[in-house]
Amino acid sequence: MKNIFKISAIAMLLMSAVSCVPTSDDDLTVMTPSEAPELIAPATGSVYILDKSKPDNQAATIVWDYTKYDGSQTVINYDVEMAKAGTDFEVVNVIAKTTDRVAAFTVGQLNQAALDAGLKPNIESEADIRIKSYIGTTGIPQYSNVITI
Repeated sequence: MKNIFKISAIAMLLMSAVSCVPTSDDDLTVMTPSEAPELIAPATGSVYILDKSKPDNQAATIVWDYTKYDGSQTVINYDVEMAKAGTDFEVVNVIAKTTDRVAAFTVGQLNQAALDAGLKPNIESEADIRIKSYIGTTGIPQYSNVITI
């Protein structure tokens, strides 16, 4: 029994030593940003009346072109960001996360996003919207053009 335990322990040590072979730079995939996403819709200046009595009605659909990265194909993450107009996104409010190029919002969702961005209720206000694209969780972000609604 002692021999089986010793042989098993030696085998485990050998397997763990062989499994930790360092990789070369040739084994790594490098992704570099090449083209930022571009917002297509809605148009700057679009007006939305957010009636709180109709929270489930469709309010807005935001559409953008896919971003491009040089390198292997991989999943690209997108954040739809909203901020009070003119603040240069000092306080960013992420209103949607997706891997697609479309985000649809109901009146209730867009109203809550506007409130979270610091817009006042019952007062006509402007908000800036942009798209942030990135790979993984800490990839180099690319930002789209900004539209004001």
